[in-house]
Amino acid sequence: MYWLHVYIPHTECVIHKGHCKYARLFAPFTGTTNQGVNQLKRDGGWFEFDSLEEAEIHYRTNWQAKGYILKDQCYCFK
Repeated sequence: MYWLHVYIPHTECVIHKGHCKYARLFAPFTGTTNQGVNQLKRDGGWFEFDSLEEAEIHYRTNWQAKGYILKDQCYCFK
């Protein structure tokens, strides 16, 4: 599993592996008041994918043209 974190205030996205501590902390099953899970809220959201390729395609298709930057992958990839 992979997560694409869309952060609206900074117009950036970051991909995380499912076991990443940030994904476990900030993408709880129900989301938060300002960030959704598999939906956007005021500050963004966390979108779940089965593969890294799917997450990258979602970024390119939905966010790149809107000026969002795909930041370097999270440290969980190292």
